[in-house]
Amino acid sequence: MRYIYFFILLAYFFCAPPANIKYNDRGVEHYEKGELNKAIEQYKLAIQNKPKDADAHYNLGLVYDKKGEWDNAIGEYKKVIQYRPKDVDAYNNLGVDYFEKGDWKSAEESYLLAIQNKPDFSIAHKNLGVVYEKQSKAEKAIEEYNLAIKYKPKYINAHFNLAALYLNKGMKKEGCQHLYKAKEFGDKESKELFEKHCL
Repeated sequence: MRYIYFFILLAYFFCAPPANIKYNDRGVEHYEKGELNKAIEQYKLAIQNKPKDADAHYNLGLVYDKKGEWDNAIGEYKKVIQYRPKDVDAYNNLGVDYFEKGDWKSAEESYLLAIQNKPDFSIAHKNLGVVYEKQSKAEKAIEEYNLAIKYKPKYINAHFNLAALYLNKGMKKEGCQHLYKAKEFGDKESKELFEKHCL
């Protein structure tokens, strides 16, 4: 009987997930329940057990985003990139956080790095378009919105942003074309604007 217990214990130690994965999984569970502070505790425990756990750093960044703690989130995404240099989602999230802080230049650089690692990353193209609009670079914004749509034809937000930009420039035909597409893809706000400006 003693040997049976020995083999059970042996199996447990060899089959049990590493501590960092266990804590990370618990963090995800708390995050999904909206228990953000508990999620932070678990992710920090995961990182304590494995400092270079890129997944835990990334997930911790998501929690800080949810709490509006942009600087903390930026710190975590930078660590993700340090340990996983081609993580395009981390670059994109960095851009979002810099954007929230009003740092257009750093946001632009982050989105460009995301696109450099994944040229067809439609979300980063759309987000970069928004940054260019903030910088009054309308032509560059149009180019990025069109690229976002190229890689994701049913991207409602890109169609809507492009339509608004065209309409503001007095290009009604082009603006209405994109409002129509967004409307056809099910966007209610685009439908209302199309009926107001294009009929």
